Formats: sequence, C-alpha cells, structure tokens
Amino acid sequence: MNVVEFIKNKVMRLLGLTKTGDPNSKRLTYINDEEAIRLSNIKANELWYVGNGDELLAWYTSEQTYGFAENPIYNRNKRLMFWGMSVNEMVKRIHSGIPRAIIDVISSIVGKPAIESMDMRLDDIFETNDFEFMLIQQSRPMTLAKGDGAWKININPALSNNPLIEWYDAENWGPLVKSNIMLGMWFKSFYKDDDNKNYVLYETRTLRPEGLAIEYQLFQL
Repeated sequence: MNVVEFIKNKVMRLLGLTKTGDPNSKRLTYINDEEAIRLSNIKANELWYVGNGDELLAWYTSEQTYGFAENPIYNRNKRLMFWGMSVNEMVKRIHSGIPRAIIDVISSIVGKPAIESMDMRLDDIFETNDFEFMLIQQSRPMTLAKGDGAWKININPALSNNPLIEWYDAENWGPLVKSNIMLGMWFKSFYKDDDNKNYVLYETRTLRPEGLAIEYQLFQL
C-alpha cells in the first residue's frame, strides 16, 4: 500500500462511506487515475504561470516519456501541443510571460481586503505573518494559477506569541467532506534530514464532537 492509498483509506475510515459519482460513467472510461491527472494539471498551470521556458520544456519532455502514458487517451491532446511535439527538436523555445503578468496585475489591483475583528490582536497577527505580502504575492496568484489553496494556522510559542499563518498550494492540501459538509482538511509537507533522506508529513485536522483533532503520519520517500 502506497502513501496515497493509506491516506485515502484513513479518510474513508474517518468519514465512513460517502457518495461518489457513477463509477460506470462514460467520463471515467477515459481516465485511469483522476488524482494523477489533477496533479499533472496543477503542475502544468504552475509552470505556465512561472513562465520559464526551460522548466516548461523539461516538464513536457518528462511527461512525453512517462506522465502522458499513464492516461494515454485522456492526455492525447496534450501530446499534440507545441511544447509536447517539439521536445526532440533543436529549436529555441521561450515563454511570453503574459499569463503571470495578467495574474499579478489582477492580484495587485484587488489589493488587501478590509478585515475587521473585535480581537485587538488582529493587526499584530497580520504584521507577524506579513499577511499582505503573503496574500498579494503568494496565495492569491497561486490560487488563480492552480485553482485553489488553503491556509493553515499554527500555534508555536517558541516562535511567536501570535498564531502563524502558512499557505499550502493546491497539490499539498485537500478537504474532508461528508454530505456536503466540510469536516476537516489534510496537509502535506516535505522534509529532509541531515543524512539527505526525504520525508513527507501528512497532517489531518478534523472537527469532532470533543473538539479539533490533529493527527500526523510521517513517511520516508
């Protein structure tokens, strides 16, 4: 059992059986792995936003060799895109940077929202986390580019007396939903130790009758 299957089984045990789409749907006939397609689309959107031609070429080269073969029918159109067709051509490929310029301008124009609270510490919390920069330069642009994202609030007195806000991109978090009610979220973080061993930490936060429950599972990659 791999890490993804472990987390899926854990979520199913937590939520009980949940409604799904029709497993015999014609749409699913052409999709072998919905999660792989979701992550592939997120990565592609991120690279188009970043606008680095070398990174785009490297990704399309890898996908032509490995990724697109996982869902050959679904990804057939991507194989025929210019960046996919030209991976073996000795030509210079560049990116205009227009998608990033559009997203960044939109994010800057919208600016910082007006947030009011009876808690007088709110301004201190925002200042501790440099919230305006995080919102305008990080979370909002990446939400527009990747489709979604989530905030995680941490309490760590060793670092700050204020709550710490951490942003998670679309591929590193997910909601836990039952009967259209959001019961919690999972977060995925990556670490490396002194021996250069890589780890992934899954954190699950759920609301239960007794309060908030936080669970951790650490896996070596």
